Amino acid sequence: MSDPSSLKELGNLREEVELRLKLKALKSSNIQQSEVDELRKEVVLLRCRVDDNAGEIKKKINEGIRPEFVSIPQTGEICNYTSLGRSKLYDLIASNKDNGFKPLVESVSLRQPGSRSGKRLIVLKSLLAYLYKETERFQESIRKEAPSE
Repeated sequence: MSDPSSLKELGNLREEVELRLKLKALKSSNIQQSEVDELRKEVVLLRCRVDDNAGEIKKKINEGIRPEFVSIPQTGEICNYTSLGRSKLYDLIASNKDNGFKPLVESVSLRQPGSRSGKRLIVLKSLLAYLYKETERFQESIRKEAPSE
């Protein structure tokens, strides 16, 4: 949590909590409604700043920080890094006759011995390497089909 944005966000959250506590204490005492309204406005402004910081953090994450492993998305969702769906990802990590029982993409299953279920993670580097290889293969096929001048 050494990221300045994260620290700033935590500071804003702490400020919001403190303001909420003040607001709660003031509600129980005899104060004017205008003071309560002023505190409410401050809380709303802090929420806006926190939301803005969260957007900045998400943007930084999307700009190049990638994990080593990614989960298979839930049904109906897509992978955040490749936009591939659940079925296609399972096809790529499957070991079957078509691929010589050698999966096209590396994955790991985290399952306790004797357990019926676990968590399957895909090695993102392997998945991206496969996609780049497929892209290159596609580009090469286009070059071969292009009419010569």
